[in-house]
Amino acid sequence: CNSPSFLNCPNLKVIELVYVEDYETDENGKVTYTQTSQAHIATFNGSFFAGTGIEYFYTSSPEIIFGGHDFENSIIKVVVLDAADITMFGEGDGYGIFSNAKELKEVWIAGGEDGLYFSEDVFITLDHDINFYFTEYTYDEVVDMVGDSAWFTSASEYAHFYFKDNMPAGVEWPEELKSVA
Repeated sequence: CNSPSFLNCPNLKVIELVYVEDYETDENGKVTYTQTSQAHIATFNGSFFAGTGIEYFYTSSPEIIFGGHDFENSIIKVVVLDAADITMFGEGDGYGIFSNAKELKEVWIAGGEDGLYFSEDVFITLDHDINFYFTEYTYDEVVDMVGDSAWFTSASEYAHFYFKDNMPAGVEWPEELKSVA
């Protein structure tokens, strides 16, 4: 999806990322999904969740791509990305994906075994503390996968990175990732 698909929809609380294989429509036109499967790719670019009322976002899509101002001015509190291929890039204007997401406290990054990429401006303009948890890799392993540490060295002082070898004791893992903990 390109463009601000849900821009400034404060009443939007849930987005379900599934591939609809079959559905039924009743006499009133209400659609019911009768068969779904996991979405194979989730691509967001622009201001996809900007200004929404979504507080918790989880996806286990095999591939996920974020870019631009995706969570700007949203009330999102927790983002959980459980994907084999994760890409995050800023817009090139100094803004990262999480700019002005004032309620965001935690971003969980699980997976990445098929690819992990962050542009240098993804974590650059944070103005409040956000914890980024990499559940399956050490810092050195992430840098090896990303290929460049600029995303880390140019990150805001408010970005706190934790890796599998330095997870804080007692941190509450998201329900979807507790089997990994």
